[in-house]
Amino acid sequence: MFDIISFIPRAVVQGVPLLYGSTGEILTEKSGNLNLGIPGIMYVGGICGVIGSFFYENSLPSKADISALPAILIPMLCSLLGSLLMGLLYCLLTVTLRANQNVTGLAMTTFGVGVGNFFGGSLIKLSGSEVPSIALSGTSYFFHRPLFAESEGWFYQDFLSYGFMVYLAIAIGFFVPHRLASARGWRKSEHRRRREHQRDEV
Repeated sequence: MFDIISFIPRAVVQGVPLLYGSTGEILTEKSGNLNLGIPGIMYVGGICGVIGSFFYENSLPSKADISALPAILIPMLCSLLGSLLMGLLYCLLTVTLRANQNVTGLAMTTFGVGVGNFFGGSLIKLSGSEVPSIALSGTSYFFHRPLFAESEGWFYQDFLSYGFMVYLAIAIGFFVPHRLASARGWRKSEHRRRREHQRDEV
């Protein structure tokens, strides 16, 4: 039997990366570029975050020494750096070298997945894991820890049981369209003002 109460939290967790990626693509398209390489950029950013978490956890004597601020900042900064390098590569190819945006985006996706798998496989060998996975329970705890105090009931489970990244994604999802609408309204008013000024000069 389908359980909607348990389905919603899973759908939210799975949909948050898509919300981040689609928001970035909206901003990219508003600048006049069609970036089909978003999945590859996100993949490289994700593996860079995993690498940062892995080396941070292994630099400490025990997982009990992990503190919240470095556990959050190090993976996020590594993810941003990896995504930034991929974005700069896309800009170099499409803007500076005038390469086709569609072909470049698809190539970036393939390239990003390949780079992520390569470094991910190397990281698994470094961890000495017998299965193709990396345990990062120390840093991932601070990302998954509920932002609000735990409580009973379906309302908490469906709406208040997520980490801060979920609510940050929702806030960005509301802010970006509002900001774009404000910018669109400003451009229209500026264009109208210029036309009126030209009419007065005539």
